Parts: sequence; C-alpha cells; structure tokens
Amino acid sequence: MQITIYGIHASEAVIKKRPQDIYALHTLQNTTNPRLQKIQTLAQSLGIQTHYETAKRLNHLTNTNTNTQQNEKTVHQGIIIIAKPNQPLTETQLQKHCQKIIENPQQPKQPQLWIILDGIQDPQNFGAILRNAESCDCDGVIMLNHHSAPLNQTVRKIASGAAELINIYQVSNIARAISHLQKAGIWCIALDSPEEQNTEQNTEQPTPPTPPTTHNLFTLDLRSHTAFVMGAEGSGLRAKTLKYCDQTAYLPMMGQTQSLNVSHATTVALFESIRQRTESTA
Repeated sequence: MQITIYGIHASEAVIKKRPQDIYALHTLQNTTNPRLQKIQTLAQSLGIQTHYETAKRLNHLTNTNTNTQQNEKTVHQGIIIIAKPNQPLTETQLQKHCQKIIENPQQPKQPQLWIILDGIQDPQNFGAILRNAESCDCDGVIMLNHHSAPLNQTVRKIASGAAELINIYQVSNIARAISHLQKAGIWCIALDSPEEQNTEQNTEQPTPPTPPTTHNLFTLDLRSHTAFVMGAEGSGLRAKTLKYCDQTAYLPMMGQTQSLNVSHATTVALFESIRQRTESTA
C-alpha cells in the first residue's frame, strides 16, 4: 500500500520525519519558490528519488485539471510525495514515551498535548480529528484497536496528510493508556456532556474513584501537560473511561443544541489550550 502526500508543509514534515518511507517525490521544475527550492535540496541530500515535473503533470497527478469541480480539487503547491503510510504505534511505545518524560521532567520544553479517542467509529470524524490535532502540533492521538474506525484510506484522505505526520497509538485498553499519561504528569480531561455519558458498567476492573465535578472547559487552566479524552458519537464516553480521568469538562451551549459533533468539540478544546499557552508566553 502507498499513499500520496501533497503540499509544502506536509511534504517537508514527511521528508524530515520519515525519509526512509518515501518512494518518490514529484516537484515543480524551475521553481522560484524559496521554500520549494529548500525542500528539493533537502530531498536530494537525503537521496530521495526526485522527479522534476511541469505544472500540468503535477495537476494531472492530483486530478486538479480545469475540468475537475472546485470542491474536488487538490492544491499540490508544486510538490507530491509517494510514500508508505504512517503505521500506528503500540502501547509499549506509548509507555516508553511516558517513561522518558518521567525520567527527564525538564524535557520536553513545551507542554504536552494529547487526544484520547474512546471508540470513535465515524471515519469522517476520525480523519477530521487527526487533521485538527496535527494542526495544533499534538504529541499524539490514542485510539482503541477495536470498536473504532480503522486507520484506512478514507480516514487518511479526510485527514489531508495529517495521518502521515502525527503519532497515532493503538491500544487495547483506554484506561491503561490514561494511566501511562497520568504517571508522566499529563492531566487527562474528559470532555463530555451529561446527556451523552454512557452508563455502561465496568466488569473487567475495580471501580476507580469518581473524578471531580464537571467544569466549564473555558474556566480550566490548560497550559500544562494536557490530554483531552473524547467519547464516541452519540453515546459519549463510557462510564469506566470517565472514572479514570482526572477532570471532567463541558463546552457551554448557548442555544437549544446540547452538544457539538465530536470532531468540532475536539477542535474547540485543542484551540482553547493553544490560546491559553500562546497568551501565557506573549
């Protein structure tokens, strides 16, 4: 299986992060764009097979000819990469990442930002969440390896290249993944509305303590290590997942609608965290 990555930002990130996974690079010949020239030079220095193409050829490769409807066009920005798809990481790798934070509390210098998905089954939502998470430079997205939308071609397409850039961890037990993050000092916030909480009982593990009373997300301090735990469409977070979180929070709804689509809610939470962190360093 191979995937197509296009655009300057996504292509540069893949070249720097996973050059060994790139089969070929197609890029605009005789370009005067300094960023594109820089990427071309970097690719050559890494020994990546590079093909210099006309704009017409690049348009053909991404189906962006003038006969294509506007909403179907893909903007390649003069560069296309053919590569192996990014493969999900394991729970063991997640544990090792957390252990490094425990052993080196001064690293990383920037606060960690994570998304934990508890049974997201809609590929549209999954792809959108990956795209939004990568745009906020999230350190990782954790998903279940069962009862979840698979990381397939549909999800990758919706993510618009983000699935090839962000660390995605597949685990069999969300509660255990939460525990790994908590040991590393990452505060796990369950974002849920009371109307959507799933009352499924946990028969596999002892009942953990109930987290504190839910708070308006915008009143919480999100400037330190944070992970947002998001529930499935419709049913929300499972009770056994909710109880392992450090804090529960909700988004205040002003109208008759009581909740947002999970991908939209995730976006709001991520950018509220980014807003707070940006203001604190201004």
